[in-house]
Amino acid sequence: MKKIYLVAIGVTASIVIMVLTIWSWRFFGPGGFIEGKAIFSQLQNLEVGHRHDRLHTPQVFATYDTVGPVVVVATLDRDFPYAWIAATIPFCDNELCMVGGGAHLDINCSDIAQLETQIRIAPPVLGMLRGSCRPG
Repeated sequence: MKKIYLVAIGVTASIVIMVLTIWSWRFFGPGGFIEGKAIFSQLQNLEVGHRHDRLHTPQVFATYDTVGPVVVVATLDRDFPYAWIAATIPFCDNELCMVGGGAHLDINCSDIAQLETQIRIAPPVLGMLRGSCRPG
């Protein structure tokens, strides 16, 4: 009876350790929740600092250690006239690393090709830009 009890405790402990390992990797690992917060923080600082500026868009705006190149795209949102997108990071906590009025981008499809000549854009970001562009 003692052996079964010890085996059950061992199996339960192994499962708990495995779940905690997966959770901590998701939280602290590359692209995890904590890393995503630093990226969003830098993007928000850019958005707030330049919300009322007149920017030529789209453009590669800046490069930060955490974020890398940031693409600025005009939007149709009066309150948030620009979307700030981390170009080389595919996802932050299962969503694109983007702040601002990103739901209504105002970008020419031809401008995306020009951006691609300047920097390497992560495929999910490129797909979102192409899906939001207007011909012409």
